Amino acid sequence: MLNLSMMINNGFLRKHLFIPLLVCMLIVPGICLAVEKNIKADAEIRNYEKTAEHWFDRGVVYARSGQYKEAIGAYKQALTIKPDFARAHYNLGVAYSKSGQWKEEIDAYKQALTIKPDDADAQYNLGVAYSKSGQWKEEIGAYKQALRIKPEDAQAHYNIGIAYSNSSQWREAIEAFKQVLRSNPDWVFAHYNLGVAYSRLGQWKEAMETYKHAIRIKPDYADAHYNLGIACLNLNERAPALEEYKILKALNSELGNKLFNLIYK
Repeated sequence: MLNLSMMINNGFLRKHLFIPLLVCMLIVPGICLAVEKNIKADAEIRNYEKTAEHWFDRGVVYARSGQYKEAIGAYKQALTIKPDFARAHYNLGVAYSKSGQWKEEIDAYKQALTIKPDDADAQYNLGVAYSKSGQWKEEIGAYKQALRIKPEDAQAHYNIGIAYSNSSQWREAIEAFKQVLRSNPDWVFAHYNLGVAYSRLGQWKEAMETYKHAIRIKPDYADAHYNLGIACLNLNERAPALEEYKILKALNSELGNKLFNLIYK
């Protein structure tokens, strides 16, 4: 911890020790005033160190230097002093996230949202925390709340699409990925996951077109080439599937061989 009291400049007091007595006597009132100011400053520092804001600031410094255990302790101390400190609950959740403590992370964001329910970032982070523990239903609920507050958040639309996919809610996933692509048409992973959702519903033509779009953005996307080959096979288009195999041989031989075996099984 920075010792703020060491930052008070007392240099001029030492400097004047060598000045003749008469001059010293003349400036005594100024010296006394400076000493009084220093005493007040020291008192203010001591008082600040007892505040929730002080511990919150310490937590931020610890977190920025990767000292998450210490950050957690500082945020907890801030919350002991000021239990309704929403930002401290939020930052505590972030520190727990960095420490891999998912349950504690979820609880921290919930506390932040109890105090400030319309915090879109806390709702979003809560969704991310639920995803880490495989709680898809809860994750979807958190993202829905985040999007209610901030409907244009493309990342939240994408993440809820992934959560729908993990829950096998393919139609909802399709709508989520489409929403992402309305504002971010070159989001390659949104195209790819949209293709996966179409594939799961047996909509192979739509899946094929979506995988092609992903490949136009990212030509070396091996998984998209493989899935495109699968879509072609399901549409009885063996020649295009073979073309995808040829491309895959250079990109990912394992996937290439897998597709080859499906073409010639």
